[in-house]
Amino acid sequence: MILHYKSVEDTLKCIASIKALSCDSKPDIVVVDNGCNDGEAISCDNPDVSVLSLEQNLGFSAANNIGYKYAVERYNPDFIIVTNNDIFFEQKDFIELLIEEYNRSNYSILGPDIINKNTGGHQSPLSSGPFNKAETDRFIKTYEFYSKHYILSFIINALIIERLHDLTDKLGLTVYIRAAKRKFLSADLKRFDKEYKNVRLLGACLVLSRNFINLNSNVFTPEIYFYNEENFLTHRCIENGWLIVYCPTLYVKHIYRSSLSKSFKNALAREKFIKEHNLKSAKEYRAYLENKSRV
Repeated sequence: MILHYKSVEDTLKCIASIKALSCDSKPDIVVVDNGCNDGEAISCDNPDVSVLSLEQNLGFSAANNIGYKYAVERYNPDFIIVTNNDIFFEQKDFIELLIEEYNRSNYSILGPDIINKNTGGHQSPLSSGPFNKAETDRFIKTYEFYSKHYILSFIINALIIERLHDLTDKLGLTVYIRAAKRKFLSADLKRFDKEYKNVRLLGACLVLSRNFINLNSNVFTPEIYFYNEENFLTHRCIENGWLIVYCPTLYVKHIYRSSLSKSFKNALAREKFIKEHNLKSAKEYRAYLENKSRV
């Protein structure tokens, strides 16, 4: 199931990469067009793909949930891959491997190694678990500053950090910087070639097994608009005993923020959107944690 937003080119490439996978039976593909009116352009060369066209952008969680429900009701699958449209499946035996891992670990949710197509950086897992209250409070404090001073945030991130990334790529230093960054991760997440359980996965590509499908009418609950979906999902899974597995033997390539970049006329507006919605969703997650602590 592919969540489409803005970039038809990326969506078509994602579809083509799924069709090229080696497997016993052809995978059923569902595309959720999240308020872009691109259904005809997507289905023109892909009449075998189901395209659900939403009248408006419902956000990440709600749009994915609509596609998930449709896939469950129509296909009754054993597995559902929930993916962004800027994810590409270059590993031909991806489906075979996810089935092998399910037979081994009996996971509810599996996350592959998500590799930044531009830099080669590993984007998942995000952390050793969902944010706790103290971590969420620190996150909110940081993003309250960013939201009030998003121009400064834009200068730091877009004009300094991103240009430094470009420079290190050209100089061939990116691999060493990634290695240095890993030293600041929690001790049990420094290696991306190691399997981890019940960690917070990046939501850009998730594999849901029958264990999850049989118990859940939605993937993402509550249906927040953008960001922090992974905190809610990870907390819910751990609370209910649904096993999450990060499996490094599976990998996908990711064009980071491809759709988001195409959604805004300028980078400053994009930066403001990111900071404001990160802050809003973090406050919703804090309220969720506080409510859980009262129960």
